[in-house]
Amino acid sequence: MILSGIKRSLSGTDPQWSISFTGSGAEALDIMSATHCDVIVSDFKMPDMDGMTLLENVRQNDSSVIRFFLSAHIRKPFIFDTLMVAHAVFLKPCSSDVIKSAVLRWLKLREAIPAGKIRDVVFGSEGLPVLPETHRYVKKMREAGSLKQEEIYDLSMKDPGFAARCLRLAGGVARDSECMICDIKEALTFLQDDGLMKLTDPDKLEIIQPELAQTVREKLLAHENTGMKSDVNTEHAKRAVVAAASRDEENLILQVADPQSYHKLCSEHVKQEVVVAVLRNIGKLVLLLADPMKYEKLSSAYGKNSIVLGEWEKSAFGISHADVGACLGGMWELREDVVKAVKLC
Repeated sequence: MILSGIKRSLSGTDPQWSISFTGSGAEALDIMSATHCDVIVSDFKMPDMDGMTLLENVRQNDSSVIRFFLSAHIRKPFIFDTLMVAHAVFLKPCSSDVIKSAVLRWLKLREAIPAGKIRDVVFGSEGLPVLPETHRYVKKMREAGSLKQEEIYDLSMKDPGFAARCLRLAGGVARDSECMICDIKEALTFLQDDGLMKLTDPDKLEIIQPELAQTVREKLLAHENTGMKSDVNTEHAKRAVVAAASRDEENLILQVADPQSYHKLCSEHVKQEVVVAVLRNIGKLVLLLADPMKYEKLSSAYGKNSIVLGEWEKSAFGISHADVGACLGGMWELREDVVKAVKLC
């Protein structure tokens, strides 16, 4: 009955859409083996296989397929497991307009990422790999039975792969709550205890290859001999946040009419500078994972100037680290003003 209702509401949505409906996971895989599909929307409980198994099969066969869950059976804390194979989770009852809007939005986000290795990294993985020292620290925390938000926040500042995992999981919860995220601390608040347990599960954290880990430390992050220190060299990110605010038409009017209020508004926007810098580094990590040799050469030659580096990235990869970071920010339900600021980095 539910499937029939969805079919009626989505039929005729767009003449360019070809929509297939099926009542089982096996049938869905048969259809996808015979026909290219851009999006799959799956229930969680089905007769022959559960939705987790289905979407994992889809991910293995074609990582570029956008994968959604639409179910009445997914609640915390299990939602964090589903986000390892699905890009988004929608809870029933859910209107067809919400599904249509999500499909269009995610197709647009996917098209912004060049097909090939970069798209595979963004859409295909369970999460970006983390530094070995992050994995060791997380394991130590878990063994000690101590999960403190402050320590997890510090790890997110020091490791773009870990920060990406944090924002991805928090984005799924924020979507369920119809909220949007504006910084890392807010993301950790969304996760709560269950989410923090899933975020810090050492068995689920992939460790980056040693040679790439060294590149991350040297090219993406700034360090001291006493240990890791984040690249929250945020001056550039701060200017981007303020510039994004300034480009808003209403803010431009405010800037002229009431400079004092405008300055206060900019100060509020500057609070987002940290997450902007983090997303910038996540974008660099994605490009590094897609083609290590190419990215190391670019970073060595132009890494000190983010704007110049971005232009060379576009020539070499078809996209800059800022655009990758902004795209991921859109996927993870970050606020629009944050995403705009990332694009300006």
